[in-house]
Amino acid sequence: MEKSGLVDREKLMDISGRNRSVQMELAKQWNIVDYPSPAGGCKLTEPNFSQRLRDLVNHKEIIASEDINLLWYGRQFRINDNAKIIAARTQEDAANIKKLIDKENIIFFPASYSGAMVVVDGYINDEIIKIAAGIAARYSKGKNEKLVKVKYGNYGSPLKETIEVEPIKDELLNSYSINN
Repeated sequence: MEKSGLVDREKLMDISGRNRSVQMELAKQWNIVDYPSPAGGCKLTEPNFSQRLRDLVNHKEIIASEDINLLWYGRQFRINDNAKIIAARTQEDAANIKKLIDKENIIFFPASYSGAMVVVDGYINDEIIKIAAGIAARYSKGKNEKLVKVKYGNYGSPLKETIEVEPIKDELLNSYSINN
């Protein structure tokens, strides 16, 4: 913009850093009272979000708005080039994730213990099912048990399938983590 002459740097204010007092004073002078709270900054500067976004761009050719919105929720794990697993941290996380997934997604819940909803986003096979069920077991009240029964199926359908798995070990879980 400067090179094309649309912006003259000499006419710009010297606003820098995270302090918003100069902008707030300008708003007051111009009688602007309805503006967003000056808390926080661009989400792209947040390390976790930007790493999740980088992972998404590196692994998905066509990106939908739901894909971007899913980056905000849960613990996220890249299993391979074609599969990512998201484990909700809270009931609120789970509710928000459910708004962004469809019947193509496979969801997992511990059958005998309370625990996190886990979602597979992408290609699924027997290995992915076992890993996702292990993550669901790990983030359940049964995480210290030898085996945990996990139910799973397509989102929006009754969860008819079950698998009994060992909760995934933290070392393996951390190797899949997209910087949680």
